[in-house]
Amino acid sequence: MGDIGVGWVEAKLEELRPTQMTLGYDEVAFKRRIWRAQTSDERSRFICEHPFPAVVGPKGEYYILDGHHLGRALFDEGVDKVRLSLIDDFSHLDPGMFWQVMERRNLIYPYDQGRRRDFEDMPKSLRDLLDDPFRSLAAQVRRFCQYGKDPTPFVEFQWADYLRNHISFSTLRAYPERAFKYARRLLQKRATNLGGKVGANSMPPAQSGRPRCYHSLRSCDECDARALQTMSSA
Repeated sequence: MGDIGVGWVEAKLEELRPTQMTLGYDEVAFKRRIWRAQTSDERSRFICEHPFPAVVGPKGEYYILDGHHLGRALFDEGVDKVRLSLIDDFSHLDPGMFWQVMERRNLIYPYDQGRRRDFEDMPKSLRDLLDDPFRSLAAQVRRFCQYGKDPTPFVEFQWADYLRNHISFSTLRAYPERAFKYARRLLQKRATNLGGKVGANSMPPAQSGRPRCYHSLRSCDECDARALQTMSSA
């Protein structure tokens, strides 16, 4: 394990531990398409310039705090190693205390599609993360409405839960375009009710006490912007 004082270490993607239960598989697929469109130099530069924020847990394992969709996309694309920016070292804690400390600091999201799960159920690797299609829908609406990423950790999961309460799973699967249009209207209506424009402030209130994000990783916004530009001109 590298020295925390260095600021970053290199680690294998397959060994990283998640701090959430699910992600959106469609969102992962979107990021994989973006990655494939990059040149070799662009990929190398991006990996170097965008370390994943992480903490050291029991047995010296690394737990990433953000970028799960990007990490899974890179893993599925065969990327072996990434950089981590180490935020804290909890390696001295036993597993039970570790998870309690992580939750108190709002660094984990132990919910599976809105259902609270036990710490023992947390995925052991990025490949074990389950699909939440409403998480993908939340990201899709965010991009279309062009509002910036809220730096509050896990806030888009709260958007996913908000949409889940208004759109049925069967509708989302059978009529994705219809579900998207309705989700967009929900966002715009919320923004109107708040007296503001469609943007980050129209997202559901974040859980109180959640910290600001440590880094500007936020799921490869630079790649998102390039991809959207390419798609719009295609």
